[in-house]
Amino acid sequence: MSVSSTPTSNDACLSIVHSLMCHRQGGESESFSKRAIESLVKKLKEKKDELDSLITAVTTNGAHPSKCVTIQRTLDGRLQVAGRKGFPHVIYARLWRWPDLHKNELKHVKYCQFAFDLKCDSVCVNPYHYERVASPGIGECVFNTHTHTHTQTLHTGHLTLSLSGPVHNELVFQPPISTHPAPDYWCSIAYFEMDVQVGETFKVPSSCPVVTVDGYVDPSGGDRFCLGQLSNVHRTEAIERARHVHTHMTDHTLTHRLIQ
Repeated sequence: MSVSSTPTSNDACLSIVHSLMCHRQGGESESFSKRAIESLVKKLKEKKDELDSLITAVTTNGAHPSKCVTIQRTLDGRLQVAGRKGFPHVIYARLWRWPDLHKNELKHVKYCQFAFDLKCDSVCVNPYHYERVASPGIGECVFNTHTHTHTQTLHTGHLTLSLSGPVHNELVFQPPISTHPAPDYWCSIAYFEMDVQVGETFKVPSSCPVVTVDGYVDPSGGDRFCLGQLSNVHRTEAIERARHVHTHMTDHTLTHRLIQ
């Protein structure tokens, strides 16, 4: 294979990995990306048509139709790479398409026969057999201020609860009218780095109508969730940068307002 040509399944694994590495999006460290790609190429070496489909999809950015690229589904559905576990279709979609992808943001295309959510024995990890969709929201968000709007997106570490609004923002959640008794907790917040939850889910009691999410290291209380105190032994440099940005941004305050 020449330096400028696209590899095929007949080429050495090293050549294929090198070519596929050139198309990664940069959200992961180089070492993790290489381990993930090496693992996939080795799994596909005996399935040359699928390996060729992967090479075609990645090197052409999905410009040409490609077949399913499958690996064996594990018992818990997750794939372990370099000591980290994650959903395989999410891992490779992040590598080659969306580095800031969250695990709930993928929907398979109609012609994918082995999509992750189809629960087959094999899982398709072709990044171009999935489309990105918005994460499920929590109720209706209404901004109650007219100041300049600021949207924050953490590219590798972020909350499942999207925080977007004005600086010094207050988000008002307006649930539908209900005759049921008020729940013990009106909001649950989980913090994820990539697709791995870090720390326990933070539940906000109904007795605390306002909750602050910040990057400090103070112990979290009923009305405050501090991300700075959360540790993760598998934290990457990209996640550290995202947390650094979050720590130096204005705190986020969420308000729960019951509609009478």
